[in-house]
Amino acid sequence: MYLPSHFSETRPEELHRLIREHPLGLFVTHTCGGLDANHLPFLPDVDRRPLGTLLAHVARANPSPWKMRDAPADYPGAQLERTVGISVELTRLEGKRKLSQNREARDFDGAVRALEDRGHLDLASAMKRSAS
Repeated sequence: MYLPSHFSETRPEELHRLIREHPLGLFVTHTCGGLDANHLPFLPDVDRRPLGTLLAHVARANPSPWKMRDAPADYPGAQLERTVGISVELTRLEGKRKLSQNREARDFDGAVRALEDRGHLDLASAMKRSAS
């Protein structure tokens, strides 16, 4: 991806935090039919490997989703047989943040204040973190 240096996020702890807070990712595989992409929730395990490992699971097939309270008693065990765990070793972490880091200080500070005044505290906080 195009990544100007002022938008680059390289701090592993910050990128791990983003993955924990926004776990939905795109798992892309190459099959004989071409590329296949599936949205999966990933759990980062930061203690495995130098940069961490992403953990997820996929169905061996695509069974119909049921509510657990409506399922037969043996359903959870049967589901385990239909599930495959996956782990993806992270060999590189590269992030991009476009939070006005390239603006003059007065514009940046004004944007942060305006967000705080309007109650958008998470975004204002993210902007402050990007500047540190």
